[in-house]
This record gives sequence, structure tokens and C-alpha cells, in this order.
Amino acid sequence: MDILITPEDVIKRCLWSRYKKFALNKVPEEKLREIVQKNEPFVIEEDLAYVIGLLKIVETDNLVHRFNQDITHLLNVRSTISDEKVLINKSVIVKEIIEYKDRFPEYYNADKKYTESILDLNEYVTTVYNKIVEIEEIKIKKIKGNIERVYTFLLSNAVKKSLNLKR
Repeated sequence: MDILITPEDVIKRCLWSRYKKFALNKVPEEKLREIVQKNEPFVIEEDLAYVIGLLKIVETDNLVHRFNQDITHLLNVRSTISDEKVLINKSVIVKEIIEYKDRFPEYYNADKKYTESILDLNEYVTTVYNKIVEIEEIKIKKIKGNIERVYTFLLSNAVKKSLNLKR
């Protein structure tokens, strides 16, 4: 099955960075800018749509809610149990938060309502990021790995509490 979609559809579903990674990884930034600005429909194969997550995403302008869903999903999927505590690797969660802003390229010209949603999301993501990187707000546990490396883990519950799930 082939799916007809536009770059704007991909961006509005918060999937632009994944689409870039899997389909446009060797395309120069100038060409990406042109693709987004022209916003012409293109065909995406079902396999690629599945890989980037297109088949399970519904478009919404409540981007803070989408961010909270994605982080909660990451906590559910990537957390591990150690000493009867549910933990997530700090670098995994921090990378996901930092990468989230890349889902909306600066050259994307959104309508007014969506632009406000993106600005609200960026402010919220920055707030969550600051809460997570501050050691005082979230308990950290260091675990020694097999190859003489120490991994930093956060309590998954503390990360979840840093999200404002009522938004």
C-alpha cells in the first residue's frame, strides 16, 4: 500500500525528524527547506510509514499533549528494573527531549494556531528539560556497566512527575 502525504502532514504529526532520519538522511538541508516550502504531495510506502510511526499517529495541534504521550511511551518501553526500582537511562530521555524540537524545522511556515502551539511546546520542552537535568529535582542512580563504564539512570516515576500531564 502506498500513502499520499505532504511534508506538512509529516511535520504536524511530529514525525519530521524520524522521516528525515529514515528517508532523507542524505538530502542536503537546502533541499529539505525546498521540500517543506513547496509542500507537494508525495507517496510514502507502508513500510516506511510504519517505521516512522505514521500509522499510529493522529494529527493534533495540542503538541504539549503529544510530547507528554511520546515521553510516557518512551518511559514505558525503555525503562528497566534495578533493585526493585523502575529506571530510565538519563541519556535516552535527555536525547529524546532535545530531539523533540527538531521535529519542527525552522523553515516550516505554519498557520497562526499551529505556530502558537509550536511556541508553547518549545517553552514546555525547555521547562521539562531543565527539571530533568537538575540533579536536585530528580533522584539519580549510577550503575556500573560491564565495560568499566558508569551509566546514569533516573527514576522513571520522577521523570513522569516532571511532566504536566493535565495539559
